[in-house]
Amino acid sequence: MFSKMYSKFLVKLGLVLLALATSASIGNATTAYQGKFTLPVDVQWGNAKLPAGDYTITVSSSGAPYRVYLQGPKASAIIQAVTAEDVAASGRSQLDLRDIAGVQTIEAVELPDLGLTFIYRAPARKQPVHESRQKDVPQSTATPQVSENQTSIAIRTAGR
Repeated sequence: MFSKMYSKFLVKLGLVLLALATSASIGNATTAYQGKFTLPVDVQWGNAKLPAGDYTITVSSSGAPYRVYLQGPKASAIIQAVTAEDVAASGRSQLDLRDIAGVQTIEAVELPDLGLTFIYRAPARKQPVHESRQKDVPQSTATPQVSENQTSIAIRTAGR
């Protein structure tokens, strides 16, 4: 009688441990990549405006749709990439930041651990409006000078 109860107990314990192991592996499967980075300045990233600060980036899947989940002390966002390339050009996890006409913009996220680079839409450039109504002064056809300086921000893999 005692061995029968002990046997049932072991079977139930085994099932509970199996269920826990399965749920743990399912929980880990939902995160393809997680890392941390610090924005030194306010940035435009897709449709989101993010203040400077420390952020956690999570990518739940290495397949489409390509979404990153950002969590920071003052802001959080879910940002979907326009497209993805099957290569990370720099070979390191980083945000590619570009100054477009005075607006700091994230244009790509390189994640070599996933073998992907996510590409984001840059904000539309605002062209200056020329309102000259004098007939004797010709309009300038020169294109306005737009500053485009590119830099990168390293992403530290979570746990490092």
